[in-house]
Amino acid sequence: MQTLSLLKPVLFVGLLVCNVFHCHSFDQEDKPNIWVYSDLSDPSVTTNTGHPINDPDDIVSLAALLLNADRFNIINIVVGSTNRGAQNNPLPFLKETFISAYNHDATLFRQGGLDFPTHVPFTWSSLTQGANPISFNIDNDYRTLDNFPSVSALAKYASDQPVTVLNWGPLTETAILLNHLIATRNIDALNNLRIVSHWTTSFHHQGSIDHPHNVANCLDDLNACRYVKDVAKRHGIRFYELGSSGQSGLVNASKNTIREPYFEHSRLGQLFNRAKFYFGKQDQSDGATFWILLNETHSIEPIDLSLDDAVLFNHFTPNSEANLIARFKEVSASVMLSLNERARLIADSSANTPFTQQQIANWFTYAYKKNGKVEIVAPYKKMQFSIWSESNELITSGTLLRGNQYIDIDTDSAITVKITMGQWQKSFSL
Repeated sequence: MQTLSLLKPVLFVGLLVCNVFHCHSFDQEDKPNIWVYSDLSDPSVTTNTGHPINDPDDIVSLAALLLNADRFNIINIVVGSTNRGAQNNPLPFLKETFISAYNHDATLFRQGGLDFPTHVPFTWSSLTQGANPISFNIDNDYRTLDNFPSVSALAKYASDQPVTVLNWGPLTETAILLNHLIATRNIDALNNLRIVSHWTTSFHHQGSIDHPHNVANCLDDLNACRYVKDVAKRHGIRFYELGSSGQSGLVNASKNTIREPYFEHSRLGQLFNRAKFYFGKQDQSDGATFWILLNETHSIEPIDLSLDDAVLFNHFTPNSEANLIARFKEVSASVMLSLNERARLIADSSANTPFTQQQIANWFTYAYKKNGKVEIVAPYKKMQFSIWSESNELITSGTLLRGNQYIDIDTDSAITVKITMGQWQKSFSL
């Protein structure tokens, strides 16, 4: 299993849940132990349309989490946990972006008296290290996890310690974990386990009343999604479904809330602010999974939110999803203010050296074909674009707004999109 640490070797740790026999009391903890399963990938790895193979939203959520790293015990962040296509190793991208950003910012936060850990562990998911991604198979025997070190490490940790699993993508590794723990009758681990999942069910967005499972994070591995929900009901496992509340509540309500200038004085703030700014909002939708835990740690006064606002999956209804959406809308502005204040704490440090605009542009400028148009994502306003035909004739050009925008041209033939910002340039062959 390939791993990266910010400063020290990776430590393997685990999950938090509860079963029918006994429930661990998470109120006893100083900080929640969290284990993240994320489908985050290197955004330069794209589909045949040019779109990043995985949604860059997890980049934004991860930046928000690391800006709050002193409020949690981050046991492991497993990336590339997906079933989509062949994935490149995402760890070099993380080293260049998040590890550099965290080491820089955390040092300054510690100098200011905050208890930021000296390292945060990252692991490349076992699902995508082979030639083909792995999906959950109910007929497989998962009693031995030799082929799944990013799951076995969690099983080992949960056997001794309480842990909350945050699901930011498909439920494949969580399904393998639960199958293993049930098959091996590891009651201690099941008692110590708690799972908080975003958008693996929705009655209101993508999904419907009749088809609540028709959402991307569930459809990506439908067998895993159905299995986790089934065993959560049958075995009393603590599985909290947040529905679409992170997107429909937290993110959508953040439009026009405070954004500048302090995000630009923190490397993590820059990643949060620029990696996926769609429709006027930073897309930290999966961040709902940790914001809802803040009352268990160093609560932020205006953010009155807790898992008491959520329900276990067997009680998840259209009304409970609507209530969660409303709760996240209520706290959205406070969440944005909290993140901005974090970045402000290090803005005046003489040792502060943010990423350059060229670095940000190189990582987070995208162009791809979508719905018969070209969609361009620009991390900065006033970037310039031009679109060229196969015969190198100019089709159209112009000035970009910040964020995503559609260019209405014929996309049936091959084109080249060129985007510039001063001396910086990037080309996309579509």
